Amino acid sequence: MPYIENLFLFNYSLYTIRTYHALLLRLQRGGTGKMDRSRCFSGPETARQPRPVRM
Repeated sequence: MPYIENLFLFNYSLYTIRTYHALLLRLQRGGTGKMDRSRCFSGPETARQPRPVRM
């Protein structure tokens, strides 16, 4: 699961990672199996998302 490794690299807390993972699993299980491509984010849009503050 490379997305979990990325969350660790960006210093997300273990509780946040666990919550994101649970939400992703819920989405996968409850979804129709196909996502509408028009509603997906592109690479530049996801790159603009705020990063966690590192101390």
